[in-house]
Amino acid sequence: MKKIRVLFLLVLTLSLTNCSDDDTPETNEVDLIIGKWKLIEKTEDGTELTISGCELENFTEYLSDGKVKDTYYESDSTNIGECIEFIDNSGNWNKISDSKYNITLDDGDLDYNSLISFTQNKTIHTQTYTIIDGGEKYSYVDKYEKIE
Repeated sequence: MKKIRVLFLLVLTLSLTNCSDDDTPETNEVDLIIGKWKLIEKTEDGTELTISGCELENFTEYLSDGKVKDTYYESDSTNIGECIEFIDNSGNWNKISDSKYNITLDDGDLDYNSLISFTQNKTIHTQTYTIIDGGEKYSYVDKYEKIE
C-alpha cells in the first residue's frame, strides 16, 4: 500500500511540475502604424496649411515588412478638375521606441525621425518631425486618420 501512495505522489508531483501555463495567450501584435493613413491636418512652423484639391486624396501606407508606400495625387493640367495618381514605394520605416519611428523617404534627401502619438482609439496618429532642405529647417506636425 505504501508503494501505491509513493507512486501516486510521484505521478502527482511530476504532473504538476510539467504543466505549462495554457492561460497565457500568444501575442502576435501588429504594430499600430501598419495600415493606410490619410492626412487630415498639417502645420509647418506653427502655421496650419490648407489641404485641398487633389491633396485630399493622398494617403500613406505603412506595410508590415517595413516599407512605406506613398500614394499622392496632383492636378491634371490637360483635364481640369481631374487628379493624376502617383505611387512612391521608396520609403522605409522602423520603430525606435513606443512613440518614435524612423521614416526614410528615398525620393531625395528626406530621412527623419518622427515622434508619433496615437489617439482616439488608435485611429488617429500625429507625427512631429523636422526636415532640413537646402540648408533651411522646417518643423511639421501632421495628423493622420486610419482608413484601413
